[in-house]
Amino acid sequence: MRGKILITGASGFIGRRLSARLLADGAQLRCLLRPGSPVPPELSGAETARGDLLDKESLKRAADGMNAVFHCAALVRPRGLAVARAGLEKAFFSVNADGARNAASAAAAAGAGVFVHLGSIAAQGPGLALREDSPCAPLTLYGRSKLAGEDAVRSGLAASPCRLVTARLAMIYGKDSPSWSLFFSAVRRGLLPLPGRGLNKLSVCWAESLVDALLLLAGRGAGGGTYTVSEGSSSWSDLAAFSAAALGKKPLVLKVPARPLGLASKACQAAGRAAGLAFPAFNYLAENGSFKEAVSDWEHDVSKLRALGWNPRLSTSEALAAELR
Repeated sequence: MRGKILITGASGFIGRRLSARLLADGAQLRCLLRPGSPVPPELSGAETARGDLLDKESLKRAADGMNAVFHCAALVRPRGLAVARAGLEKAFFSVNADGARNAASAAAAAGAGVFVHLGSIAAQGPGLALREDSPCAPLTLYGRSKLAGEDAVRSGLAASPCRLVTARLAMIYGKDSPSWSLFFSAVRRGLLPLPGRGLNKLSVCWAESLVDALLLLAGRGAGGGTYTVSEGSSSWSDLAAFSAAALGKKPLVLKVPARPLGLASKACQAAGRAAGLAFPAFNYLAENGSFKEAVSDWEHDVSKLRALGWNPRLSTSEALAAELR
């Protein structure tokens, strides 16, 4: 890409991958980092701007003079084993909706030509053969906040000539992903618990194929368009087998029946409500929607993105092999 580019959430898993690619291509890159946060090695050579999604003035300074903005920043899971339940919803919507609107407004004020918003398939919820215009029925606070974020960026860019492109991301995997690293570590240790029978479909995409898609969308995505980014669907069992082969391991796969897992999720939530707490660190047990997401089928029709010329770099098995070896 040409011109000056701003990436929010540049220190995150996806932000680092995107930044590294742009820097390798010689882009003039500015990365938004929170005050006090370290600069990852991948951002060496980029200009850094310090700010916060809820600090409008810092966003305006960061966006000043930028031709394009990739909005990667989001709250996926609050830190800590337990958080105050009353503040959990506020935290999700403050960052993923209000913060997204602030970033879009800053891009508009700066006269940026394109704003690429990184959304999530969680905003739509699970299902089979889903298209971008299929009904949205998110199951979690995160999913609902990301859906609200899609509306928020539209309002932030209202009456602006800045071209908005929304990329709804599937489950993006890579060895440096905080969530996927737990999965890969379990494979390495030789004991891998899977939810339910492990046969439900998961819509996934390798991080490097995602970066290809984001750069393509920045250049050719239709203004106001939404594009799902997925290389296809694989079951939990398939992903375990692909990862094990890549790592040269033969883990014991422990399939946790869905019914007791669901009951444990409800019990955990009941205990949390009684104490005024939520437990985001416990993943499937955090909220009932998280458990439902883990045992549901996710499958997407990505013909809209492929029509622009995108194809995943590698198949899922090949990408996991390349990533983990």
